[in-house]
Amino acid sequence: MDAKVKIPIVAVAGAGSGISLGIFIGEVVARLTGQTGWYRFGVKAIVKMALFFVLHMISRKFEGLGSFGLEVASYGMAGSIIPDAFEAAFVGGLPGLAELVAVSARTSTVRVERFVPTERMAQGIAAGGLL
Repeated sequence: MDAKVKIPIVAVAGAGSGISLGIFIGEVVARLTGQTGWYRFGVKAIVKMALFFVLHMISRKFEGLGSFGLEVASYGMAGSIIPDAFEAAFVGGLPGLAELVAVSARTSTVRVERFVPTERMAQGIAAGGLL
């Protein structure tokens, strides 16, 4: 297989593996320690950064596509910290933030017609009744 094909395949496999492994191990440790909120984010970030450094150091010991794949996997682990920050900051994480933005956008575009009472309605209100 040509290097033009191998490199993107290894990069995608490495990034996907790093993100998945980082999320899984970080989530397991956070649940084992019973953390919530920003403490949960801190635990997951520490675990993912430790895994990043371990994988990154291992990738430096080898050469070739395997080393490249491990290096990209380490970057994927570190990058998976960003969604964790959104999860700590917003209810539902990034999907929750997207819902908040979508609902705000939908409600701001709804046109509300201004109520203008007719003359008969105005007379009824003035007389103490609704009509």
